[in-house]
Amino acid sequence: MESEEMSSLQHQQAKTAVISGNLAIKWGIYLYGIYALFLLLECIDFLAYLHTPDPGYHPTYNIVHVAFFIVELIVYVSITLGFIIQLNVSDKKPATVIVTVLLITGIRIFMVYYLYLQSEPEVHFVPYIYKKSNELSGVVRSLLISAQIIWGIICLWVWIIAGKKVNKSKANFQVASK
Repeated sequence: MESEEMSSLQHQQAKTAVISGNLAIKWGIYLYGIYALFLLLECIDFLAYLHTPDPGYHPTYNIVHVAFFIVELIVYVSITLGFIIQLNVSDKKPATVIVTVLLITGIRIFMVYYLYLQSEPEVHFVPYIYKKSNELSGVVRSLLISAQIIWGIICLWVWIIAGKKVNKSKANFQVASK
């Protein structure tokens, strides 16, 4: 009797941990989705400036540079859709979520290091046209990029805890079944 109560309690804790993990994934969807929307606005802004520059001004970039932003936009939309798919998978394994989030967060940290800290703007493989296309560009970029990295670390932590609880619940269920 006591074993069944313990097993039921651990099963409930595992379910709660997975629900918390799904909430963490939702926050990732919001962060990456908002960043993708921001990139879309940036692309439209850059293209509009290429098409109709202000009198007396000329753009310091061309359509090829904007194409890099469009590729970045496609990548972030894909990441967002991937997280949406992962959220809607009902029997996802915590290890799968951990590996996915770890990979994406690791790549994000590397890209931040490479694009903003390590190299000079002339040698970026993504052209450095982060000029002020609008006044909030730098603020939005710095806030969202930082939030994505912090989210990745928190999401990893939540899913590691969820994975431990799920594994413990499964182990106790298997022992109780025998």
